[in-house]
This record gives sequence, C-alpha cells and structure tokens, in this order.
Amino acid sequence: ALINLIQGKSYYVEVLQKEATYEDNLAVGWLKPGQTGTVPSEIIPGSVLSPLSIKSKEINKDNLTSIDAVVDLLVYPNPLGNNELNIKIENLTSDVLLEIFSITGMRYYSEVIQNSSTLHIDRNLFKSGIYIIRATNDQFVKTARLIVK
Repeated sequence: ALINLIQGKSYYVEVLQKEATYEDNLAVGWLKPGQTGTVPSEIIPGSVLSPLSIKSKEINKDNLTSIDAVVDLLVYPNPLGNNELNIKIENLTSDVLLEIFSITGMRYYSEVIQNSSTLHIDRNLFKSGIYIIRATNDQFVKTARLIVK
C-alpha cells in the first residue's frame, strides 16, 4: 500500500519473506520527494534504517543490567483472533511501563505494571494489523510483535 512519509518522523517497517530457492531476494523501495509514479525509484538505503527506538521514554543504555535476560514478556494468543489479549511480564522486581503501538507509531494502550500477574486486554481495542508491545523501566527493555486478525 502507498504510504506518504513525513521527513523527520520514524516509521516501523517489517518485511516477511518465505524462502523458495537459493537465489531469493527482497527489497523495499520508495519514491523521493517530487517524484511521481507507483513504482519505487530506489531501494531504501540501510543508512536511513535503524532498530525500533524508544520515543516516549529515553533509556540510558549504561543502566541496563543483566535483569534484561531474566525478565520475560509473554503475549498470547498470538496471532490474536476473537479472544482477549493476555500479557504477562515474568520475574518483575520493579514497576514497568507497558505500551502497545500500531506499526505507524500510534499508542493504543499504556499502563504501569507493578507485579508479575497476567494482564487481560479487550480484543475490541485493536483493529486487524500488526502491533508492537513494549515493556520498559530503568533496568530493561522488552518488545514483542502482536498480530491481530
């Protein structure tokens, strides 16, 4: 689908590819400002791509500890159909900000989690699509992808 990009704004891009033969290839392209058409004029260069970043809360990476390896973010069922969404963050030792974003960066849900109990979220909150679930505090960052049918 055609998506108009705004300079300076970040966008989430995810591409899934199934291996067919040994010479498979995949690229994502764009049209630069002022160009017209329905076919990309160039492949998006790696120099403008970066890992999913944290916008709403800056994390000092020097403060991240080994607790990141101990904490688990569980999201089920995934893909999500007509059931409620269950999210559990195991082995918490402090409060965590849980956020759910659409792939365009719109925040759909935000809550501070204080313990390792299971959180139940109404399915009707979501439209069909792909979402990013992020749990953060001063000690770790955990993300998960959620597919909603």
